[in-house]
Amino acid sequence: MKTNSRLLKQSSDKDDMNAKSLSTILHLKQRNEELEKENAIVKQKAQAAQQLSLAARLASNSKDRVGEEALKEKEFLEETVKQLRKECILLRNDKELIDGLLAQSKEKAALITNDLDAARTRCDDLVSESNKKEEDSKQMMERLAVVQKEAKQSAIKAASATGAATGTTDSSAS
Repeated sequence: MKTNSRLLKQSSDKDDMNAKSLSTILHLKQRNEELEKENAIVKQKAQAAQQLSLAARLASNSKDRVGEEALKEKEFLEETVKQLRKECILLRNDKELIDGLLAQSKEKAALITNDLDAARTRCDDLVSESNKKEEDSKQMMERLAVVQKEAKQSAIKAASATGAATGTTDSSAS
């Protein structure tokens, strides 16, 4: 009986040990499942962190590229503005020169207009004078013609009167 009781006690101890072991196994299995779940969550978080890191790097690279492009664009625009300012200065200088030439041309045109007006007035005076002299010349020619005609008629009358008087004198002298 002692052996039986000892065997029973050993069996009971083994059962207790098996129960404790089973409990420990179940507990460890449960803990393993929890750790696997946590591990999966950590892996997901790690992947998310990697993706976030990648996105951050891409955003940083994009920011750098955009910054470089903006800087290049700014430099290009500054150069363009500088060039346009130079062109503007040249155009202003040209405008001032052209304005000066225009003012000189206007002065010359005004002088030419005054000279033209004076020349027209003088031409009109000369035409009037010429017309008057031509009219006077015509009148003189007409008077000359009349005087010449009268002179011829007077000469004819005088010659006939002289001839008649000479004929009467010649007949009385004979």
